[in-house]
Amino acid sequence: MPTELIFPAGLLALGLVTLVYGADMMVQYASQMASHFKVSPLLVGLTILAFGSSAPELAVSLTSTAQGESGVAVGNVIGSCIANLWLILGVSALVFPLRVHRQLLRFDVPVMAVSSILLMLFSLNGQISRNEGFVLCGGLVAYLAVLIWKERRARALGKHDPMIEEMLQSAETADDEVDIPESEVKKKLWRKAGLTLLGLCLLILGSDWMVSGSVQLARFFGVDEVFIGLTIVAIGTSLPELATTFVAALRKETDMAIGNVVGSNIFNIFVVLGLTASITPLPIQPQTIALDIPTALLASLVCLPMLSVGMQKLGRFTGLGLLTAYISYLTNLVLQSQFPEWYPRYEIVFFQMILPAILVLIVGEKWWEIRIKRQKALQSHVSPPNG
Repeated sequence: MPTELIFPAGLLALGLVTLVYGADMMVQYASQMASHFKVSPLLVGLTILAFGSSAPELAVSLTSTAQGESGVAVGNVIGSCIANLWLILGVSALVFPLRVHRQLLRFDVPVMAVSSILLMLFSLNGQISRNEGFVLCGGLVAYLAVLIWKERRARALGKHDPMIEEMLQSAETADDEVDIPESEVKKKLWRKAGLTLLGLCLLILGSDWMVSGSVQLARFFGVDEVFIGLTIVAIGTSLPELATTFVAALRKETDMAIGNVVGSNIFNIFVVLGLTASITPLPIQPQTIALDIPTALLASLVCLPMLSVGMQKLGRFTGLGLLTAYISYLTNLVLQSQFPEWYPRYEIVFFQMILPAILVLIVGEKWWEIRIKRQKALQSHVSPPNG
């Protein structure tokens, strides 16, 4: 590795570790403090899911915007959304086929698609304005309000929303303070407050290091900050979601695996981009409008038929197709940025070979799944009664 790369690469890696660790620490101890003060578990859970899934992206976006590197902010969010749906779901489906709850199909996945459509529409004029940032933040408020309403109605009917259940499980992290002296409780509370503040400091420091390292790398390789944001920074800030979803898939908790990814994308667009743009308008580069945002929108819209009612499973072939799509997208970014003379050849290979292969994997598995279901339904109707 060239000497000029050692420092920015090390700064980027150290910033990523500090960022993720700080976000985890802050969310963990803040939730314990909220539970101590008898804050509603549902409210705590919603806050944890919102901040826990988007804290790295939010910290990086705010820091990069403050440093005048808005390309990193925009690339980070868009790249994370694409990585969540194609990389993380692809890898998880390869580990274990993911079954989808109807709640995600009827509400959360359409909300994710709507958030991507809003992002596309708002970016067409070359920037996301403050007013558009406020609209995105309002989308989050509406989303959380509907979640709370649906959960209260479901509990009144004796049912449970898997998305809310995940939030409530995340909120149940407070220590058992029964029969503990009041002086000891106060000490533990002050300790949690200090650790929450420490986590916030690590979050800010890690995001600053990560942005500085990524900008230096971009300048060394002669690429713009958006490219680094779409690739290294996006994958780095998506590592917590990858770890959570991968473990959930291994444990066969498939609702949690898919819900984590869908929720993260919703919060990334509504919270991260919305809050950042409401502070200062975010300029969007033409290349981002032409390729990256449509790719993020495509990734969201593809989930609608893929996870539609009647086809409520992501199998291994679909996972392989999603992973292939993500690798193809990264290859496209690298060739356009670093090897433009090779790009026309790759474009031919992609449309003639790679894209048909992806469609065969995904559509073929869905067709086979529907065929098996129809055969089972037919057999159940024609099978003779016992006796």
